[in-house]
Amino acid sequence: MKKFFVLLFGLIILILIGGCQNLGDLFPFLNRAPIITSEPVTTATEDNPYSYQVEAIDPEGDTLIYSFALKPEGMSINGKDGLITWMPNNSQVGIHQVIVEVSDGKQSNLK
Repeated sequence: MKKFFVLLFGLIILILIGGCQNLGDLFPFLNRAPIITSEPVTTATEDNPYSYQVEAIDPEGDTLIYSFALKPEGMSINGKDGLITWMPNNSQVGIHQVIVEVSDGKQSNLK
């Protein structure tokens, strides 16, 4: 068993020396989901612009993709930078559930 771990460790070192920056690409089981680090703005006023910048990090440094799992009509998110914008109108007064998904292309996180 000890030889296996020494061999695996040696293989990882060789891969890193060879220029591989992200072991998650070679060993998908090492990939971790992105982490959403920001807290949302939870109030909006009718006929006034709402915006919230979703902030997230990926432990492996992968490029992140932002989207909605659930949103009210008219709300949009920039898939590249996570900026949410919305102009709620009078018919949308009330409580709305919003679920943002951040993905690194392999795993995702919802908030």
